[in-house]
Amino acid sequence: MDKKPSMPIKWEWIAPFFPALLGVVIVTVLDALGIIKFNFSIHVVGSLIIMTGLMGTIILASILLSREAVKQMQRVSLRQARQEDAVERNRFLRRLDHELKNPLTGINLAMTNMAAAEDADTRQRLLQQIQTELTRLNHIVVDLRKIASVSGQPLEMSVVDLTALPQEVYAQAHEESPANEHNLQVALPDPPKSLSKIMGDQDLLLVAFYNLVNNALKYTRASDTITLRAAVEEEMVVIEVCDTGMGIGPAELPYIWDELYRSEQVRHIPGSGIGLALVKVIIERHGGSIEVQSQLQHGTTMRVYLPTLSLA
Repeated sequence: MDKKPSMPIKWEWIAPFFPALLGVVIVTVLDALGIIKFNFSIHVVGSLIIMTGLMGTIILASILLSREAVKQMQRVSLRQARQEDAVERNRFLRRLDHELKNPLTGINLAMTNMAAAEDADTRQRLLQQIQTELTRLNHIVVDLRKIASVSGQPLEMSVVDLTALPQEVYAQAHEESPANEHNLQVALPDPPKSLSKIMGDQDLLLVAFYNLVNNALKYTRASDTITLRAAVEEEMVVIEVCDTGMGIGPAELPYIWDELYRSEQVRHIPGSGIGLALVKVIIERHGGSIEVQSQLQHGTTMRVYLPTLSLA
């Protein structure tokens, strides 16, 4: 007949009683040797030993209780983190479902209409619609792959000249047709050499700041001004992208860094909702941070903080 498994002994809960037991044993031995006389009466030496044991018991019990409290707090924090991750994952999947469903529905409808179309012009227009929706799907997949890649790949670190980087972003933005319709400016310290250098991945930083400028170009009017400026504050380089565009509502600000999040007021403007999420990943991987200040109809300022490079 199989034996029932024995319950494991939790020695850490028995350990606090050892000092008290040891005190009793010592008093008993000393009494047997005639060194002290202990007959459960108040005796200075015996009482001192027993009290020492009791104090040790209290101290050890307090330590164990504190350890158990810390473990419980860690378990609660881990449980909360898992719950938050699950909520965030579900929110992302709902957004992904929404972003994929719209172009897929458009493609399906266009294909159905194209099968029934009789004239070549209608078929060509529907074919162009399908191509547009396929391009949108491809952008979503490519941008999601970028975030996954940047999050895990090692950075190609080198000394980055922050005098040249804003100028390169400016030049790249001007190659895009929307940039030519805006008042795009670059403001650097005078002299520009006062900008500190940083250690970073130049290509990824260029992607991050171009995304910020491109976002400003997309969500502003042709008459608006976009300014890319850089400065040094203490041991941080601060790079700002400021615009005088439509702004972001306070209820939406907490979500703009989430993958695939797009405000209802800009859904008519092409985009995947990945740009700012990618920017945040790149900046944080460089040990920096990014914050936003915005007011509806008054514009938005994206402010990036990056640690300077000590050349000492």
